[in-house]
Amino acid sequence: MAELSIQDRLRSAQAKVKALNSTREQIIGDARVEEQKLKQAYSNLKELGIEGPENLTIKELRALEISSKAELEEKLLAIETQLAKGEELIQKYNSLQETA
Repeated sequence: MAELSIQDRLRSAQAKVKALNSTREQIIGDARVEEQKLKQAYSNLKELGIEGPENLTIKELRALEISSKAELEEKLLAIETQLAKGEELIQKYNSLQETA
């Protein structure tokens, strides 16, 4: 097997540097996107009335998620119940209108 010349080794090293630099730039870009998502999530939590969400631990954020989902489920159930009652009242109204 023939040994690579110095020029070939330099070209190979340059190609590796370019590839590594490209990967580095992609990682930096991905990190910026993730940082922006995190900032948006904190902003959303603040809008919902959560004080200092960036100071919460992962465990606290998960507990907040669980309690928020439970509260949402409860409120959604109440809305669905009211909608069913409303539909029932409309049916009764329509029934009364037909018989009148």
